[in-house]
Amino acid sequence: MPIQTRRSRPTRARGNCRLPETAAVMASTALFAALAGVGCSGGASASRASTSVEKSALARNTAPNVPSAEQSALEAANESFAFQVYGALGASPSANLVLSPYSLSSALGMTYAGARTATADQMAQTLDFIQLDPSTATSQAEVPPAFDWLDLQLASRAGGDAAMPFALHVANSVWGQTGDSFQEPFLDTLATDYGAGIELANFSGDPDGSRQTINAWASDETDGKIAELIPAGGIDMSTRMVLVNAVYFDAQWNSTFSPGETSPGTFTRLDGTTVQPSMMQQASAFAYASSAGFQLVEMSYQGQEVAMDIVLPAAGTSPATVTAAVFNSLVGALQTQVVAVTMPKFQTDGGSIDVAGTLSQLGMSDAFNSSTADFSGISPSDMLYIGHVFHQAFVDVDEEGTVAAAATAVGFEDAAAILPNATVTVDHPFFFVIRDVPTNTILFLGEIVDPTA
Repeated sequence: MPIQTRRSRPTRARGNCRLPETAAVMASTALFAALAGVGCSGGASASRASTSVEKSALARNTAPNVPSAEQSALEAANESFAFQVYGALGASPSANLVLSPYSLSSALGMTYAGARTATADQMAQTLDFIQLDPSTATSQAEVPPAFDWLDLQLASRAGGDAAMPFALHVANSVWGQTGDSFQEPFLDTLATDYGAGIELANFSGDPDGSRQTINAWASDETDGKIAELIPAGGIDMSTRMVLVNAVYFDAQWNSTFSPGETSPGTFTRLDGTTVQPSMMQQASAFAYASSAGFQLVEMSYQGQEVAMDIVLPAAGTSPATVTAAVFNSLVGALQTQVVAVTMPKFQTDGGSIDVAGTLSQLGMSDAFNSSTADFSGISPSDMLYIGHVFHQAFVDVDEEGTVAAAATAVGFEDAAAILPNATVTVDHPFFFVIRDVPTNTILFLGEIVDPTA
């Protein structure tokens, strides 16, 4: 089969990378920081680019010395957190769900660098960083370098060609109130492990201008797919800091589906009703496993380092039955064979949800309490606490690949003719993961209960 071109995608330069104009996956994370009762300072409007940066003199560490045990611990921690959040959010019998666990973990990991005492302990437990750092009350030195290593691993992914490109790009920026002071160790961590300084902005004098400036940065990093990361009113006069993480992922299937084989098919929802989505079909060599009523088919993207894992439970069974144990058991049993795959084209936008309550219930309640939160590692003030954790994600899957976008805002308040060995017919609700295979990093996950919704 000849290689098919997905669409015309002119590329443009961004930093040291050349990225296609049409993104396939973008995830952006913003952490809004506000200090209640802190004096305001003046400054130029933040509705235009910041003219001043407070930054450590240290350079980004592009070769962090992270022991393999800590690498594995971070991989396991991020996966554990991904399934914790997925399970805590619950499953709806009628609404699709899509998340970017990596976006959440990365953003909260940057926040964790400035947490102290019980707040740090609770975050370490909830995010499972305790695997890397068992003495969280006194030392958090292992986590930032581990994220630095992981970000660099993801940035090194490559594959495809001019017709079928692959790009995975990670960027960070931090915005702080002009006149406020920031802890030097935190500035050092931002510089060495996240490649960021603190752009000085005038939140107190021009909150909406600051919002527009940060949204413009996020929009640029995601080629305009995340245009309104921070909603109107998301920054006010009490805001003191915004930490932003952006992930750009553009990939096409290693084995594309032929559009000529796509036709209407029947998909049965959990309540027994049916819809008629466009069903894609192909028989090709895929990694496949089945056990205890579950099937998993893994479809690689160009470069074969990132893949989508589709987990299909038994008909009539909620995708929420896919736990970390189920997923890992299936992944551990994967074997390459010819698999006939029939699956729907789908596009889903989970809408904006606030997962602050979920995170609090999972164990990091002090971070959301103005009386108990301790983020003194970021600022000398003792009044910084998280108010909201907004998250939104979007996924579009078709014959040629995947388009997805996600944004998280953590707010600090003050082959034909080949007989297949297996058949996977995705004609009822399913669970999916977009995963960096070498590091087992879950970039996106979700459940589709109605591909036409």
